[in-house]
Amino acid sequence: MEKYYLRAVRIASKSKLADRWIHSQWYQPLDAEDAGTTFVLIEVVNPWFPAPQITTTITNTFNREYFRQRRVSSATDSFDVAVRRVNEAR
Repeated sequence: MEKYYLRAVRIASKSKLADRWIHSQWYQPLDAEDAGTTFVLIEVVNPWFPAPQITTTITNTFNREYFRQRRVSSATDSFDVAVRRVNEAR
């Protein structure tokens, strides 16, 4: 099982609209400290699907693909591949 350290927080204002969801996350795998850290801030403005599931899919896909690619390529290339995989995720 992979070891990782995860901090997440839900950000909302007093005047939060019912149709919006904001998710923030900081992630750094313990076994790949030299690979970097990701910071994610996602706002779902008009959710057509449960917003927590959307943000979970985006963050999990991005982190998995970014750190998988980071072992063999530059940060920029890893970022591009991770964003492409997020866009392909369903």
